[in-house]
Amino acid sequence: MMDGVMPNERAWPRAETTLLVALLALGVFLRAKGIASHPLWVDEYGTWWTIAGEGWSDLWHRVLTIQGQSPFYYALVRISVDALGPSPFALRLPSLLFGVGLLWACLPLAQAIFGDRRVALFAVAAFAVNERLIFYSQEARPYALALFCLALSFLAYLALLDRPRSRRARAAYLLATAATVYAHYLFGVAILIQVLHWLLRRPRRADLGPWLVTAALLAALLAPGAFQLADLAGRREALDWVERTGPGEVVRLWLRYFDGRVLLATTGAALLAAVAGRRLSLQGPRPRLALLGLWLFLPFLVIALIPPLFDVSLLHRRYLLMALPAAGLAYGALMALPGRGTRLAWLPLCAFLLTTALLRLPPAQKSGLFSERFHTENWKWAVGTLLERHRPGEPIFYATHLVELNAVVLGRSSEEGRSFSTWPVAAHMAPAQRDALRALPYRETPETTPLLSERLDEAASTPRSWVIGTSAIVEPFIRRARQHPHVVVAGRARYGRIYVFQLRAAPGAP
Repeated sequence: MMDGVMPNERAWPRAETTLLVALLALGVFLRAKGIASHPLWVDEYGTWWTIAGEGWSDLWHRVLTIQGQSPFYYALVRISVDALGPSPFALRLPSLLFGVGLLWACLPLAQAIFGDRRVALFAVAAFAVNERLIFYSQEARPYALALFCLALSFLAYLALLDRPRSRRARAAYLLATAATVYAHYLFGVAILIQVLHWLLRRPRRADLGPWLVTAALLAALLAPGAFQLADLAGRREALDWVERTGPGEVVRLWLRYFDGRVLLATTGAALLAAVAGRRLSLQGPRPRLALLGLWLFLPFLVIALIPPLFDVSLLHRRYLLMALPAAGLAYGALMALPGRGTRLAWLPLCAFLLTTALLRLPPAQKSGLFSERFHTENWKWAVGTLLERHRPGEPIFYATHLVELNAVVLGRSSEEGRSFSTWPVAAHMAPAQRDALRALPYRETPETTPLLSERLDEAASTPRSWVIGTSAIVEPFIRRARQHPHVVVAGRARYGRIYVFQLRAAPGAP
Protein backbone atom coordinates (compact mmCIF):
# COMPACT_ATOMS: atom_id res chain seq x y z
CA MET A 1 0.00 0.00 0.00
CA MET A 2 1.33 3.46 -0.90
CA ASP A 3 2.84 5.60 1.83
CA GLY A 4 0.47 8.03 3.46
CA VAL A 5 -2.69 6.68 1.83
CA MET A 6 -4.09 4.31 4.42
CA PRO A 7 -5.04 5.77 7.78
CA ASN A 8 -3.98 4.02 10.94
CA GLU A 9 -6.93 1.92 12.03
CA ARG A 10 -7.36 -1.15 14.11
CA ALA A 11 -8.27 -4.43 12.42
CA TRP A 12 -11.70 -4.63 10.84
CA PRO A 13 -14.43 -6.36 12.86
CA ARG A 14 -15.31 -9.83 11.62
CA ALA A 15 -18.80 -8.80 10.48
CA GLU A 16 -17.45 -5.95 8.33
CA THR A 17 -14.74 -8.18 6.91
CA THR A 18 -17.31 -10.81 5.98
CA LEU A 19 -19.51 -8.19 4.32
CA LEU A 20 -16.54 -6.78 2.43
CA VAL A 21 -15.60 -10.21 1.07
CA ALA A 22 -19.23 -10.84 0.10
CA LEU A 23 -19.49 -7.50 -1.74
CA LEU A 24 -16.22 -8.07 -3.58
CA ALA A 25 -17.35 -11.57 -4.57
CA LEU A 26 -20.70 -10.19 -5.78
CA GLY A 27 -18.96 -7.53 -7.83
CA VAL A 28 -16.63 -10.06 -9.46
CA PHE A 29 -19.54 -12.41 -10.20
CA LEU A 30 -21.62 -9.70 -11.86
CA ARG A 31 -18.68 -8.58 -13.98
CA ALA A 32 -17.82 -12.11 -15.13
CA LYS A 33 -21.40 -13.23 -15.78
CA GLY A 34 -21.89 -14.08 -19.45
CA ILE A 35 -18.70 -12.40 -20.60
CA ALA A 36 -17.64 -15.29 -22.85
CA SER A 37 -21.00 -16.24 -24.32
CA HIS A 38 -22.54 -13.04 -25.64
CA PRO A 39 -21.91 -11.68 -29.13
CA LEU A 40 -19.87 -8.58 -29.82
CA TRP A 41 -21.61 -5.30 -30.55
CA VAL A 42 -20.45 -2.79 -33.13
CA ASP A 43 -17.97 -0.80 -30.99
CA GLU A 44 -16.29 -4.02 -29.92
CA TYR A 45 -15.81 -4.90 -33.57
CA GLY A 46 -13.78 -1.70 -33.77
CA THR A 47 -11.43 -3.12 -31.16
CA TRP A 48 -11.25 -6.47 -32.97
CA TRP A 49 -10.47 -4.77 -36.28
CA THR A 50 -7.72 -2.71 -34.67
CA ILE A 51 -5.84 -5.74 -33.36
CA ALA A 52 -6.62 -8.03 -36.36
CA GLY A 53 -3.80 -6.77 -38.61
CA GLU A 54 -0.67 -8.66 -39.59
CA GLY A 55 1.55 -7.53 -36.74
CA TRP A 56 2.31 -4.87 -34.18
CA SER A 57 3.12 -2.27 -36.82
CA ASP A 58 -0.36 -2.79 -38.29
CA LEU A 59 -1.89 -2.32 -34.86
CA TRP A 60 0.03 0.89 -34.33
CA HIS A 61 -0.96 2.21 -37.76
CA ARG A 62 -4.63 1.32 -37.35
CA VAL A 63 -4.83 2.98 -33.94
CA LEU A 64 -3.26 6.21 -35.14
CA THR A 65 -5.38 6.27 -38.31
CA ILE A 66 -8.80 5.43 -36.89
CA GLN A 67 -9.05 5.24 -33.11
CA GLY A 68 -9.40 8.13 -30.68
CA GLN A 69 -7.10 6.59 -28.06
CA SER A 70 -3.43 5.69 -27.92
CA PRO A 71 -2.19 2.14 -28.69
CA PHE A 72 -1.94 1.36 -24.93
CA TYR A 73 -5.26 -0.45 -24.52
CA TYR A 74 -5.12 -2.18 -27.90
CA ALA A 75 -1.68 -3.60 -27.17
CA LEU A 76 -3.10 -5.26 -24.05
CA VAL A 77 -6.00 -6.72 -26.03
CA ARG A 78 -3.60 -7.97 -28.70
CA ILE A 79 -1.62 -9.83 -26.02
CA SER A 80 -4.84 -11.39 -24.72
CA VAL A 81 -5.99 -12.47 -28.19
CA ASP A 82 -2.57 -13.81 -29.14
CA ALA A 83 -2.59 -15.94 -25.98
CA LEU A 84 -6.21 -17.17 -26.15
CA GLY A 85 -7.25 -16.82 -29.78
CA PRO A 86 -9.85 -14.42 -31.22
CA SER A 87 -13.03 -14.76 -29.20
CA PRO A 88 -15.38 -12.48 -27.24
CA PHE A 89 -13.75 -13.68 -24.02
CA ALA A 90 -10.21 -12.91 -25.17
CA LEU A 91 -11.24 -9.46 -26.40
CA ARG A 92 -13.05 -8.66 -23.15
CA LEU A 93 -10.63 -10.23 -20.69
CA PRO A 94 -8.52 -7.08 -20.16
CA SER A 95 -11.68 -5.08 -19.38
CA LEU A 96 -12.81 -7.72 -16.91
CA LEU A 97 -9.46 -7.66 -15.10
CA PHE A 98 -9.37 -3.86 -14.91
CA GLY A 99 -13.03 -3.73 -13.85
CA VAL A 100 -12.23 -6.06 -10.96
CA GLY A 101 -9.13 -3.98 -10.24
CA LEU A 102 -11.26 -0.84 -9.95
CA LEU A 103 -13.50 -2.64 -7.48
CA TRP A 104 -10.43 -3.33 -5.34
CA ALA A 105 -8.97 0.17 -5.75
CA CYS A 106 -12.11 1.93 -4.50
CA LEU A 107 -11.48 0.55 -0.99
CA PRO A 108 -8.14 2.33 -0.25
CA LEU A 109 -9.26 5.33 -2.31
CA ALA A 110 -12.37 5.87 -0.17
CA GLN A 111 -10.32 5.44 3.00
CA ALA A 112 -7.76 7.96 1.76
CA ILE A 113 -10.43 10.57 1.00
CA PHE A 114 -12.70 10.07 4.02
CA GLY A 115 -10.44 8.43 6.60
CA ASP A 116 -13.32 6.10 7.48
CA ARG A 117 -13.42 2.39 6.78
CA ARG A 118 -17.24 2.33 6.84
CA VAL A 119 -17.33 4.78 3.95
CA ALA A 120 -14.87 2.53 2.15
CA LEU A 121 -17.01 -0.53 2.82
CA PHE A 122 -20.15 1.17 1.54
CA ALA A 123 -18.27 2.54 -1.48
CA VAL A 124 -17.35 -1.04 -2.40
CA ALA A 125 -21.09 -1.83 -2.30
CA ALA A 126 -21.81 1.10 -4.62
CA PHE A 127 -19.09 0.02 -7.06
CA ALA A 128 -20.00 -3.67 -6.91
CA VAL A 129 -23.55 -3.29 -8.20
CA ASN A 130 -23.18 -0.22 -10.43
CA GLU A 131 -24.69 -1.20 -13.78
CA ARG A 132 -22.40 1.07 -15.81
CA LEU A 133 -19.24 -0.17 -14.12
CA ILE A 134 -20.38 -3.75 -14.70
CA PHE A 135 -21.08 -3.05 -18.36
CA TYR A 136 -17.70 -1.45 -19.03
CA SER A 137 -16.03 -4.39 -17.28
CA GLN A 138 -17.61 -6.64 -19.91
CA GLU A 139 -17.04 -4.50 -22.99
CA ALA A 140 -14.00 -4.78 -25.25
CA ARG A 141 -13.32 -1.04 -25.14
CA PRO A 142 -10.75 1.01 -23.18
CA TYR A 143 -13.07 2.45 -20.53
CA ALA A 144 -12.45 -0.13 -17.79
CA LEU A 145 -8.70 0.37 -18.20
CA ALA A 146 -9.10 4.15 -18.05
CA LEU A 147 -11.27 3.97 -14.92
CA PHE A 148 -8.81 1.67 -13.15
CA CYS A 149 -5.83 3.88 -13.99
CA LEU A 150 -7.86 6.93 -12.94
CA ALA A 151 -8.46 5.44 -9.49
CA LEU A 152 -4.75 4.66 -9.15
CA SER A 153 -3.88 8.21 -10.22
CA PHE A 154 -6.05 9.74 -7.49
CA LEU A 155 -4.76 7.25 -4.95
CA ALA A 156 -1.17 8.13 -5.83
CA TYR A 157 -2.00 11.85 -5.87
CA LEU A 158 -3.28 11.62 -2.30
CA ALA A 159 -0.12 9.78 -1.27
CA LEU A 160 1.97 12.50 -2.90
CA LEU A 161 0.02 15.19 -1.02
CA ASP A 162 1.04 13.57 2.24
CA ARG A 163 4.67 13.03 1.20
CA PRO A 164 5.55 15.37 -1.70
CA ARG A 165 9.24 14.43 -1.50
CA SER A 166 8.64 10.67 -1.65
CA ARG A 167 10.22 9.24 -4.79
CA ARG A 168 8.03 6.16 -4.60
CA ALA A 169 4.83 8.21 -4.38
CA ARG A 170 6.01 10.44 -7.24
CA ALA A 171 6.84 7.46 -9.46
CA ALA A 172 3.46 5.87 -8.70
CA TYR A 173 1.66 9.12 -9.52
CA LEU A 174 3.55 9.69 -12.77
CA LEU A 175 2.99 6.15 -14.05
CA ALA A 176 -0.68 5.99 -13.03
CA THR A 177 -1.54 9.42 -14.42
CA ALA A 178 0.28 8.87 -17.70
CA ALA A 179 -1.47 5.49 -18.04
CA THR A 180 -4.82 7.22 -17.39
CA VAL A 181 -4.28 9.71 -20.20
CA TYR A 182 -3.00 7.12 -22.66
CA ALA A 183 -5.90 4.79 -21.82
CA HIS A 184 -8.32 7.52 -22.93
CA TYR A 185 -7.33 11.09 -23.67
CA LEU A 186 -10.51 12.59 -22.21
CA PHE A 187 -9.52 11.18 -18.83
CA GLY A 188 -6.75 13.75 -18.83
CA VAL A 189 -9.31 16.00 -17.12
CA ALA A 190 -8.11 14.21 -13.96
CA ILE A 191 -4.95 16.33 -14.10
CA LEU A 192 -7.01 19.51 -14.13
CA ILE A 193 -9.02 18.27 -11.12
CA GLN A 194 -5.83 17.50 -9.21
CA VAL A 195 -4.19 20.82 -10.09
CA LEU A 196 -7.22 22.81 -8.93
CA HIS A 197 -7.41 20.81 -5.72
CA TRP A 198 -3.71 21.32 -5.10
CA LEU A 199 -4.13 25.08 -5.54
CA LEU A 200 -7.11 25.14 -3.19
CA ARG A 201 -4.92 23.61 -0.49
CA ARG A 202 -2.57 26.63 -0.66
CA PRO A 203 0.61 24.53 -0.74
CA ARG A 204 3.61 25.55 1.31
CA ARG A 205 6.41 27.29 -0.54
CA ALA A 206 8.80 24.53 0.53
CA ASP A 207 6.72 21.98 -1.38
CA LEU A 208 6.71 23.89 -4.67
CA GLY A 209 10.02 22.42 -5.88
CA PRO A 210 8.99 18.73 -5.70
CA TRP A 211 5.63 19.49 -7.34
CA LEU A 212 7.26 21.44 -10.18
CA VAL A 213 9.56 18.48 -10.78
CA THR A 214 6.54 16.19 -10.83
CA ALA A 215 4.75 18.45 -13.30
CA ALA A 216 7.78 18.59 -15.62
CA LEU A 217 8.22 14.82 -15.59
CA LEU A 218 4.52 14.29 -16.27
CA ALA A 219 4.62 16.71 -19.20
CA ALA A 220 7.56 14.77 -20.66
CA LEU A 221 5.69 11.47 -20.32
CA LEU A 222 2.62 12.90 -22.05
CA ALA A 223 4.43 14.75 -24.83
CA PRO A 224 4.32 11.85 -27.35
CA GLY A 225 0.52 11.82 -27.17
CA ALA A 226 0.36 15.44 -28.34
CA PHE A 227 0.91 14.38 -31.95
CA GLN A 228 -2.09 12.05 -31.94
CA LEU A 229 -4.21 14.64 -30.13
CA ALA A 230 -3.34 17.20 -32.82
CA ASP A 231 -4.39 14.72 -35.50
CA LEU A 232 -7.66 14.00 -33.68
CA ALA A 233 -8.38 17.72 -33.43
CA GLY A 234 -7.76 18.07 -37.16
CA ARG A 235 -10.27 15.36 -38.09
CA ARG A 236 -12.77 16.05 -35.32
CA GLU A 237 -15.58 16.82 -37.79
CA ALA A 238 -15.32 13.34 -39.27
CA LEU A 239 -15.62 11.84 -35.77
CA ASP A 240 -18.51 14.05 -34.62
CA TRP A 241 -21.35 11.61 -33.95
CA VAL A 242 -23.05 12.97 -30.78
CA GLU A 243 -26.12 15.03 -31.62
CA ARG A 244 -26.16 18.60 -30.33
CA THR A 245 -28.44 19.25 -27.37
CA GLY A 246 -29.22 22.11 -25.02
CA PRO A 247 -27.58 22.93 -21.67
CA GLY A 248 -30.15 20.76 -19.89
CA GLU A 249 -28.41 17.67 -21.28
CA VAL A 250 -25.45 18.28 -18.95
CA VAL A 251 -27.72 18.25 -15.92
CA ARG A 252 -29.58 15.18 -17.18
CA LEU A 253 -26.34 13.26 -17.67
CA TRP A 254 -25.10 14.28 -14.22
CA LEU A 255 -28.31 13.02 -12.61
CA ARG A 256 -28.04 9.71 -14.47
CA TYR A 257 -24.89 8.91 -12.56
CA PHE A 258 -26.86 8.88 -9.33
CA ASP A 259 -30.20 7.39 -10.49
CA GLY A 260 -32.89 9.52 -8.84
CA ARG A 261 -34.94 6.66 -7.40
CA VAL A 262 -31.98 4.91 -5.80
CA LEU A 263 -30.60 8.22 -4.54
CA LEU A 264 -33.95 9.21 -3.03
CA ALA A 265 -34.37 5.88 -1.21
CA THR A 266 -30.78 5.87 0.08
CA THR A 267 -30.94 9.50 1.21
CA GLY A 268 -34.23 8.94 2.99
CA ALA A 269 -32.86 5.89 4.79
CA ALA A 270 -29.65 7.74 5.76
CA LEU A 271 -31.54 10.72 7.18
CA LEU A 272 -33.97 8.47 9.06
CA ALA A 273 -31.12 6.49 10.59
CA ALA A 274 -29.15 9.62 11.47
CA VAL A 275 -32.13 11.31 13.13
CA ALA A 276 -33.11 8.14 15.01
CA GLY A 277 -29.57 7.61 16.24
CA ARG A 278 -28.92 11.34 16.81
CA ARG A 279 -25.44 10.88 15.48
CA LEU A 280 -23.51 11.61 12.29
CA SER A 281 -20.24 9.88 11.55
CA LEU A 282 -18.93 11.56 8.41
CA GLN A 283 -15.96 13.71 9.38
CA GLY A 284 -13.76 13.73 6.30
CA PRO A 285 -10.98 16.33 6.02
CA ARG A 286 -12.28 19.28 4.01
CA PRO A 287 -9.51 19.43 1.38
CA ARG A 288 -10.16 15.83 0.39
CA LEU A 289 -13.90 16.35 0.30
CA ALA A 290 -13.13 19.29 -1.99
CA LEU A 291 -11.30 16.83 -4.23
CA LEU A 292 -14.43 14.69 -4.42
CA GLY A 293 -16.53 17.74 -5.30
CA LEU A 294 -14.19 18.74 -8.10
CA TRP A 295 -14.18 15.16 -9.37
CA LEU A 296 -17.98 15.12 -9.44
CA PHE A 297 -18.59 18.40 -11.24
CA LEU A 298 -15.53 19.49 -13.25
CA PRO A 299 -15.73 16.78 -15.97
CA PHE A 300 -19.26 17.92 -16.83
CA LEU A 301 -18.15 21.53 -17.04
CA VAL A 302 -15.24 20.66 -19.33
CA ILE A 303 -17.38 18.52 -21.65
CA ALA A 304 -20.05 21.26 -21.74
CA LEU A 305 -17.43 23.78 -22.90
CA ILE A 306 -16.14 21.63 -25.76
CA PRO A 307 -18.95 22.33 -28.31
CA PRO A 308 -18.56 26.14 -28.32
CA LEU A 309 -14.77 25.94 -28.23
CA PHE A 310 -14.11 23.13 -30.74
CA ASP A 311 -17.41 22.82 -32.65
CA VAL A 312 -17.84 19.15 -31.75
CA SER A 313 -20.12 17.57 -29.17
CA LEU A 314 -18.99 15.06 -26.55
CA LEU A 315 -22.10 15.23 -24.37
CA HIS A 316 -22.50 11.49 -24.00
CA ARG A 317 -22.32 9.39 -20.86
CA ARG A 318 -19.35 7.34 -22.06
CA TYR A 319 -17.28 10.52 -22.37
CA LEU A 320 -18.19 11.52 -18.82
CA LEU A 321 -17.18 8.23 -17.26
CA MET A 322 -14.32 9.90 -15.42
CA ALA A 323 -16.92 11.21 -12.92
CA LEU A 324 -18.49 7.80 -12.28
CA PRO A 325 -16.06 6.66 -9.51
CA ALA A 326 -16.71 9.93 -7.68
CA ALA A 327 -20.43 9.17 -7.74
CA GLY A 328 -19.76 5.75 -6.18
CA LEU A 329 -17.60 7.33 -3.48
CA ALA A 330 -20.33 9.89 -2.76
CA TYR A 331 -22.84 7.06 -2.35
CA GLY A 332 -20.45 5.43 0.12
CA ALA A 333 -20.32 8.64 2.17
CA LEU A 334 -24.10 8.98 2.09
CA MET A 335 -24.63 5.43 3.37
CA ALA A 336 -22.13 6.03 6.19
CA LEU A 337 -23.85 9.17 7.52
CA PRO A 338 -25.51 7.42 10.49
CA GLY A 339 -22.96 6.95 13.25
CA ARG A 340 -21.55 3.62 14.37
CA GLY A 341 -23.55 1.81 17.01
CA THR A 342 -26.90 3.39 16.11
CA ARG A 343 -29.82 1.03 15.77
CA LEU A 344 -30.36 1.83 12.08
CA ALA A 345 -26.73 2.26 11.04
CA TRP A 346 -27.04 -0.35 8.27
CA LEU A 347 -30.40 0.87 6.96
CA PRO A 348 -28.96 3.08 4.16
CA LEU A 349 -26.88 0.18 2.82
CA CYS A 350 -29.93 -2.10 2.86
CA ALA A 351 -32.04 0.56 1.13
CA PHE A 352 -29.35 1.11 -1.51
CA LEU A 353 -28.87 -2.58 -2.28
CA LEU A 354 -32.60 -3.29 -2.28
CA THR A 355 -33.56 -0.43 -4.59
CA THR A 356 -30.64 -1.19 -6.89
CA ALA A 357 -31.62 -4.86 -7.05
CA LEU A 358 -35.27 -4.03 -7.74
CA LEU A 359 -34.98 -0.97 -9.98
CA ARG A 360 -31.59 -1.09 -11.72
CA LEU A 361 -30.35 -4.62 -12.15
CA PRO A 362 -33.47 -6.44 -13.44
CA PRO A 363 -34.04 -4.03 -16.39
CA ALA A 364 -30.33 -4.19 -17.16
CA GLN A 365 -30.37 -7.98 -16.96
CA LYS A 366 -33.52 -8.56 -18.98
CA SER A 367 -31.43 -10.12 -21.73
CA GLY A 368 -29.07 -11.85 -19.33
CA LEU A 369 -26.44 -9.13 -19.23
CA PHE A 370 -26.03 -5.48 -18.33
CA SER A 371 -26.56 -3.93 -21.72
CA GLU A 372 -29.14 -4.60 -24.37
CA ARG A 373 -26.49 -4.04 -27.03
CA PHE A 374 -24.96 -7.46 -26.52
CA HIS A 375 -28.20 -9.18 -27.46
CA THR A 376 -29.63 -6.70 -29.94
CA GLU A 377 -26.56 -6.50 -32.19
CA ASN A 378 -25.79 -10.08 -33.11
CA TRP A 379 -23.84 -9.33 -36.27
CA LYS A 380 -22.47 -12.85 -36.60
CA TRP A 381 -25.95 -14.37 -36.67
CA ALA A 382 -27.36 -11.75 -39.05
CA VAL A 383 -24.45 -11.99 -41.51
CA GLY A 384 -24.47 -15.80 -41.40
CA THR A 385 -28.18 -15.90 -42.22
CA LEU A 386 -27.73 -13.47 -45.11
CA LEU A 387 -24.83 -15.44 -46.58
CA GLU A 388 -26.88 -18.65 -46.59
CA ARG A 389 -29.05 -17.07 -49.30
CA HIS A 390 -26.58 -14.71 -50.95
CA ARG A 391 -25.32 -15.51 -54.44
CA PRO A 392 -22.09 -14.30 -56.05
CA GLY A 393 -22.47 -10.94 -57.71
CA GLU A 394 -25.37 -9.72 -55.57
CA PRO A 395 -24.64 -6.36 -53.89
CA ILE A 396 -24.84 -6.10 -50.09
CA PHE A 397 -25.65 -2.61 -48.86
CA TYR A 398 -24.44 -2.28 -45.26
CA ALA A 399 -24.91 0.27 -42.48
CA THR A 400 -22.75 -0.57 -39.46
CA HIS A 401 -23.61 2.71 -37.71
CA LEU A 402 -19.99 3.83 -37.53
CA VAL A 403 -19.42 7.54 -38.03
CA GLU A 404 -16.68 6.86 -40.61
CA LEU A 405 -19.35 5.67 -43.08
CA ASN A 406 -20.14 9.20 -44.26
CA ALA A 407 -16.54 9.68 -45.37
CA VAL A 408 -16.59 6.22 -47.02
CA VAL A 409 -19.67 6.88 -49.15
CA LEU A 410 -18.39 10.33 -50.09
CA GLY A 411 -15.05 8.90 -51.25
CA ARG A 412 -13.05 10.79 -48.61
CA SER A 413 -11.99 7.84 -46.51
CA SER A 414 -8.66 6.09 -46.34
CA GLU A 415 -8.36 2.37 -47.03
CA GLU A 416 -8.22 1.83 -43.28
CA GLY A 417 -11.46 3.77 -42.84
CA ARG A 418 -13.23 1.63 -45.43
CA SER A 419 -11.94 -1.58 -43.88
CA PHE A 420 -12.91 -0.43 -40.38
CA SER A 421 -16.44 0.52 -41.42
CA THR A 422 -17.13 -2.91 -42.96
CA TRP A 423 -15.69 -5.02 -40.14
CA PRO A 424 -18.88 -6.01 -38.25
CA VAL A 425 -20.03 -7.55 -41.55
CA ALA A 426 -16.72 -8.42 -43.23
CA ALA A 427 -15.36 -10.24 -40.16
CA HIS A 428 -17.84 -13.04 -40.85
CA MET A 429 -17.26 -13.25 -44.62
CA ALA A 430 -14.67 -14.87 -46.83
CA PRO A 431 -12.35 -12.31 -48.47
CA ALA A 432 -13.90 -12.92 -51.89
CA GLN A 433 -17.38 -12.19 -50.57
CA ARG A 434 -16.38 -8.76 -49.29
CA ASP A 435 -16.27 -7.36 -52.82
CA ALA A 436 -20.07 -7.31 -52.73
CA LEU A 437 -20.20 -4.75 -49.90
CA ARG A 438 -21.55 -1.26 -50.61
CA ALA A 439 -21.60 1.34 -47.83
CA LEU A 440 -24.65 3.28 -46.71
CA PRO A 441 -24.00 6.57 -44.87
CA TYR A 442 -23.86 7.01 -41.11
CA ARG A 443 -26.63 9.59 -41.30
CA GLU A 444 -28.51 11.28 -44.09
CA THR A 445 -27.22 14.75 -44.98
CA PRO A 446 -27.61 16.97 -48.07
CA GLU A 447 -24.33 15.46 -49.31
CA THR A 448 -25.25 11.82 -48.74
CA THR A 449 -28.89 11.93 -49.94
CA PRO A 450 -27.98 11.61 -53.67
CA LEU A 451 -25.85 8.56 -52.81
CA LEU A 452 -28.89 6.76 -51.41
CA SER A 453 -30.59 7.19 -54.78
CA GLU A 454 -27.49 5.82 -56.52
CA ARG A 455 -27.56 2.74 -54.29
CA LEU A 456 -31.22 2.14 -55.17
CA ASP A 457 -30.48 2.53 -58.85
CA GLU A 458 -27.81 -0.16 -58.46
CA ALA A 459 -30.36 -2.37 -56.70
CA ALA A 460 -32.79 -1.82 -59.58
CA SER A 461 -30.15 -3.00 -62.08
CA THR A 462 -29.56 -6.30 -60.23
CA PRO A 463 -32.06 -9.18 -59.95
CA ARG A 464 -31.42 -9.47 -56.21
CA SER A 465 -29.56 -7.41 -53.64
CA TRP A 466 -29.36 -7.22 -49.87
CA VAL A 467 -29.43 -4.64 -47.10
CA ILE A 468 -27.98 -5.24 -43.63
CA GLY A 469 -27.47 -2.85 -40.76
CA THR A 470 -28.89 -1.01 -37.79
CA SER A 471 -32.28 0.61 -37.95
CA ALA A 472 -31.14 4.26 -37.87
CA ILE A 473 -30.15 4.32 -41.57
CA VAL A 474 -31.62 1.07 -42.88
CA GLU A 475 -35.23 2.05 -42.17
CA PRO A 476 -35.04 5.37 -44.11
CA PHE A 477 -33.27 3.54 -46.93
CA ILE A 478 -36.01 0.91 -47.10
CA ARG A 479 -38.69 3.62 -47.11
CA ARG A 480 -36.99 5.06 -50.17
CA ALA A 481 -36.78 1.59 -51.71
CA ARG A 482 -40.54 1.15 -51.36
CA GLN A 483 -41.06 4.41 -53.22
CA HIS A 484 -38.61 3.53 -56.01
CA PRO A 485 -40.45 2.55 -59.22
CA HIS A 486 -37.98 -0.20 -60.12
CA VAL A 487 -37.21 -1.78 -56.72
CA VAL A 488 -39.29 -4.29 -54.75
CA VAL A 489 -38.68 -5.01 -51.06
CA ALA A 490 -39.02 -8.79 -51.18
CA GLY A 491 -38.10 -9.96 -47.67
CA ARG A 492 -37.20 -8.82 -44.20
CA ALA A 493 -35.62 -10.36 -41.10
CA ARG A 494 -34.73 -8.71 -37.82
CA TYR A 495 -31.98 -9.64 -35.35
CA GLY A 496 -32.54 -7.19 -32.51
CA ARG A 497 -31.47 -3.79 -33.84
CA ILE A 498 -30.02 -5.33 -37.01
CA TYR A 499 -32.22 -5.66 -40.09
CA VAL A 500 -31.66 -7.82 -43.15
CA PHE A 501 -33.72 -6.96 -46.25
CA GLN A 502 -33.83 -8.55 -49.66
CA LEU A 503 -34.39 -6.23 -52.64
CA ARG A 504 -35.39 -7.29 -56.13
CA ALA A 505 -35.53 -5.49 -59.41
CA ALA A 506 -39.14 -4.82 -60.36
CA PRO A 507 -40.50 -6.44 -63.53
CA GLY A 508 -39.67 -4.24 -66.45
CA ALA A 509 -36.87 -2.42 -64.64
CA PRO A 510 -34.25 -1.04 -67.05
